[in-house]
Amino acid sequence: NPNELLNSYITNLKTSDETRKFFYSMDKNLRGRSQCYNRAHVWSWELNKKFYNNKEIQTGKMWIFFTTKYIKEYNYKWWFHVAPYINEKGSPIVLDRTFMREPADLKTWTDKFIKSQAPCIEVNRYSDYRDHQKNEDNA
Repeated sequence: NPNELLNSYITNLKTSDETRKFFYSMDKNLRGRSQCYNRAHVWSWELNKKFYNNKEIQTGKMWIFFTTKYIKEYNYKWWFHVAPYINEKGSPIVLDRTFMREPADLKTWTDKFIKSQAPCIEVNRYSDYRDHQKNEDNA
């Protein structure tokens, strides 16, 4: 599975307490002065300066892309959003201090942005997103 190889470097925490500890260590006072991609980069950099099991914390970035149909239907202002993620017990946990009060699994995080709470379709290439702009109201 290519995704396993691409994501194998991401730190895997053992408990939700450990995940929360790193989440709350992230600077949440970036909201008014930055775009999501800047915050995600800064948070990833901040976490990389911390250690877990004697190794630097390594995060990935979780992206959500909104279709043209979704943007029109809901008068939405963004075409994407991004936040860092880390693994907890092998599952991705999104660390979005701007929009979430605590670390969130993927569904909880996407539900924050998808009004219908429909499941997001996973895309592996930009063309997967680009070629489906008129699809359902999901991202």
